[in-house]
Amino acid sequence: MTIISIEGASAAGKTTTSATLAIRNNALHIHEVAACWEKPEPIYPKWFFERQVDRWNMATRQEPTKQVIIDIDLFQPFWYN
Repeated sequence: MTIISIEGASAAGKTTTSATLAIRNNALHIHEVAACWEKPEPIYPKWFFERQVDRWNMATRQEPTKQVIIDIDLFQPFWYN
């Protein structure tokens, strides 16, 4: 199967696009980090990177049997921290 990454800046429409694509293709939609996990307080430097790895692991576990679409804003830690 396939892993599709929808990337872009905040508020660019990544979530809407990836969710719509997932519905149309009966695919797994993996939401952005902020939608999947609550940030710890205090946040430690590697937390965001570790969650990205967690999302990639989710995708690779599902990919052999189902198309996966990931909603990614790689710059999210810079925008909101």
